[in-house]
Amino acid sequence: GAVLEELATALRRKAVEAGVEPEKVRVMAVPADLQNPSEGVQMLHRIVMEQGCSVPLLLIASDQASYTGPFLSQRPEQLNGMLALNVGSTSALCRVFGADMVSNGCGRILLVGAPQTAGPGVPGACAF
Repeated sequence: GAVLEELATALRRKAVEAGVEPEKVRVMAVPADLQNPSEGVQMLHRIVMEQGCSVPLLLIASDQASYTGPFLSQRPEQLNGMLALNVGSTSALCRVFGADMVSNGCGRILLVGAPQTAGPGVPGACAF
């Protein structure tokens, strides 16, 4: 909500300061279900492309709602769901939008948070 709007405002301001015409600056927040990384990411990519947008900055925030309890007592399907969402979807987003960025000759991917920040897991087990 408020944090995303503050980020969007800051991104718009930076783009204008860099000389981009204000009407050409679009910041989109597109809610999507990424529990199935392949299907969810392809759907999200299709929506963005149908809007005629290029994605010079992809902001990925790991889902913290998938925490399901202490790591050692989780059922395997709970852990698999968390990994699919946090690791599988992050990888798929980086691949799909990263390919567009390479094709366009520019782009940045910003990972905010990481699976270990939401638990379960061992702090420091992942590094981005």
